[in-house]
Amino acid sequence: MLNYTESPNYYDINAYHDPSTEHIYRAAKKAGVKGTYVIHTSPSSNNILPVRPVVYVATAQTVEAARIIHRNLHLAPLSTSLKKPGFCTKN
Repeated sequence: MLNYTESPNYYDINAYHDPSTEHIYRAAKKAGVKGTYVIHTSPSSNNILPVRPVVYVATAQTVEAARIIHRNLHLAPLSTSLKKPGFCTKN
């Protein structure tokens, strides 16, 4: 796995999100996303804009299930791990 969850830039899909981007996270959760890796669009000293997701993280049981998740997300790249030992796809 890519260890996104260990990064301070990883946001769990169930965490609080800025109201201006909540619709993005709500759609991602509905598609089966578990979390997002974000970039900060404003400096920490002047937090004007909310963070933006750059990668969605999801787990799928099959390649077809991963494709369905990916199709339902038109907002950012998706990192999908398949539940098969030693097999991971990144779209």
